[in-house]
Amino acid sequence: MSYGVPVVTYDMPWLPFIQDGRGIVTVPQGQYSLAAQEIIKLLQNTHYLTSLGQCGKDHITEVAKDDIMNNWKEFFKRINNRTIVKQGKNKLNNISIILKYLTLYQFDGRQKIVNSVKNQAKRTEDRLKKELEQNRKQLTTSQNDLKQERRKIKELTQKQQKADNQLKDIAVKLKNVSAKLTDTTTLLRNIRRGSSFKIGRILTWLPRKLTGRNW
Repeated sequence: MSYGVPVVTYDMPWLPFIQDGRGIVTVPQGQYSLAAQEIIKLLQNTHYLTSLGQCGKDHITEVAKDDIMNNWKEFFKRINNRTIVKQGKNKLNNISIILKYLTLYQFDGRQKIVNSVKNQAKRTEDRLKKELEQNRKQLTTSQNDLKQERRKIKELTQKQQKADNQLKDIAVKLKNVSAKLTDTTTLLRNIRRGSSFKIGRILTWLPRKLTGRNW
């Protein structure tokens, strides 16, 4: 955790460190399949992995700065301020004082657990809100991309229709040219079959022979 790597572990409610929840993902005891799912979720979501790892790193930093001995001193000082210890009390009174210490310690521990659970719930709520907002942004982006793709498809369809119409026009023009070519060929054939063409060929035979042209 000090290197920003989150932890996936079984739930251990008796450990305040785990109850804090920062940088830690817990699953019920023995539910290894859920643990595997949480690990896969971390590996597939880089933002979630990084943010949770940073929370764990911050948690470790806070713990490292915590003066445990001073906390104990403050704890007992607070208890002593609540308890008036008179000299000359019997052993039973001493036991009562010890029980009161333990009771207060248990109360403080429970309060810390409650506060830790509340903090964890608040952090989980904030994380879920962030993930929800990210999912909404991704959905909006996907919807915009889909609109752009549909627009592109519509433009391509219009271009394809225009190209098809142009091809049809070209086909009609080719058909007309082919018809004109057929008419011209027929006309030339008729001209060659005519008497005028034949007489002309006879009259031009000698010049064509002398010039070596076959026209």
